[in-house]
Amino acid sequence: MKFNFAFLAALLLIISLNTACNQEGTLGLNLLSNTNQSVLFTDTISMVTSTYMEDSINISPKIRGYATVQLLGSYNSSIFGTANAGFYAQVRLPRNDIDFGSGATLDSVVLVLPYQGYYGDTTTPLNVQVYELTEALNKEDSTYHTNTKLPKNSQPIATQTIFPRPKSKVWATEPGKDTLQKLPAQIRIKLSGSFAQQLFAQSGSVNLQNNENFLNYFKGIFVTVAPQSQPNAGSILYLNLLTAEVKSRLSLYYKTPNDSLQKRFDFEINSNSVRLNSFAQNYTGSTVAQNLGVRNPANGEMYLAAMAALKAKIEFSNLNGFIANRKILINKAELILKVIDQQSPYAINGAISAVGVDEFGKNTLLPLTVEQGGIYNDDPTQTRPRQGSYTINITKYFQEMIQNPASRSLYITPISSTTNANRTVLGGANNPIYAPKLQVTYTILN
Repeated sequence: MKFNFAFLAALLLIISLNTACNQEGTLGLNLLSNTNQSVLFTDTISMVTSTYMEDSINISPKIRGYATVQLLGSYNSSIFGTANAGFYAQVRLPRNDIDFGSGATLDSVVLVLPYQGYYGDTTTPLNVQVYELTEALNKEDSTYHTNTKLPKNSQPIATQTIFPRPKSKVWATEPGKDTLQKLPAQIRIKLSGSFAQQLFAQSGSVNLQNNENFLNYFKGIFVTVAPQSQPNAGSILYLNLLTAEVKSRLSLYYKTPNDSLQKRFDFEINSNSVRLNSFAQNYTGSTVAQNLGVRNPANGEMYLAAMAALKAKIEFSNLNGFIANRKILINKAELILKVIDQQSPYAINGAISAVGVDEFGKNTLLPLTVEQGGIYNDDPTQTRPRQGSYTINITKYFQEMIQNPASRSLYITPISSTTNANRTVLGGANNPIYAPKLQVTYTILN
């Protein structure tokens, strides 16, 4: 068997020049400028595109740490179907040995959740539901995923319809005040009277001695919403449970015999609380449902959706014709994906990544990848609807594709899929206007 030392030398050079070349996303261009070998270009490599449901994502704190935001809400889309977001959380004591005092009387218990942002249409209401968990959350558990369903009581401890107001202050009672106070934007859900009475009755008991006892008594909450039924409406709210401005909590309001002003005790959702996002999608009747797994669907589209929902697949179908038994060095390979704008208030994904496809069709890290991420670039020359694009540098992976016939496809997935709800319609390979392109600069080796 003949051994091509020129080809080996070129590949070794790719590796040795990695650091220097990464700044430009090119491989070997500076070297080849001093040789007689021509640098060639093509953007005619054909592709097959399709859309698939994303695998659930492991969100166990032991493996990934805690999400920076919790998601809550539901949207209904004729294209993307219905998406729901909720979260699980522990509630903890701020100190040991809680006793509200002899003769104290209960007023109410309110769940307080601070806003960080939102996605979608906040003019449509959300029906919020709060459930008590029947199984303890465990920070050492490594099996929690975005679609994990944990045991809970069948009946909610709160059901309340809200109109999201993530930028509006609210009026509420504060400790030691006899009038309503204007407070930062927050969701306030009044829990049922029976639950409030049960919690209040633990005053001075072993269940409020310390957190170990309390978490055994009250294992946590699941906060969710009813699926949005109004077509092309709804929102996903972003909640920062650890913000300093508004403490996330169960506030128990009560009075003592010797004080006419209402008091407040806060059971906290804090940095020690296990917190897990939970997502669910239903594509029934949607455009996505008609095109899942279809290679080059007739409508010329592919779809991305965060919340561990949708990913696009790109197969490079005619690489043998491009290779044509030649030794090829890939200097640069950029995948350009064009966005079909779907209008606000449902924003597209700000950044996406390319991941490899293993032999079982699952996501895998791209081997030898220079850059995986693609940032959305809006086209300012376009009027509404505006079309922009993502550009992903896949130079090293494409070099591997040339050498390995089994690795000639990749998935496109949203970045930060567990902490936002963004979604995107991309042009597919057979779209007459928004088809993706692979721009390749390469050299034929002697």
